[in-house]
Amino acid sequence: MSRGCAMVRCPHCGYEYVESGRFADMLRRWIRRGPEKIAEDGEIIPVAEMRVGSSAPVAYITPSSPARLNRLASYGIAAGSDVRLIAKRPAVVLACGSSSIAIEDDVAREIYVRNTNPAA
Repeated sequence: MSRGCAMVRCPHCGYEYVESGRFADMLRRWIRRGPEKIAEDGEIIPVAEMRVGSSAPVAYITPSSPARLNRLASYGIAAGSDVRLIAKRPAVVLACGSSSIAIEDDVAREIYVRNTNPAA
């Protein structure tokens, strides 16, 4: 991104968008961080493997499309945000801040969290 230009481009997928405050900051952090495999405090797992009622910070998201990443970010679900798993059936329901969102199982497998409460 050059000075004075409002366009941001992802080096991984080539997706371009106009910089727009908080969303741009979250996406920029995600682009810089890139995917992790194992975290120092806990294992990185998909939201689909979390226990109902548990909370965890989002480590990274591997969306199948840029539109899906935008949609999740509009609900506050982005790298660094805390999510709580409310239900797994009939749909995966996540709470993030004051928002709750029901997502499909395939979307839940694209959101990875830092598991700070591993099962015993």
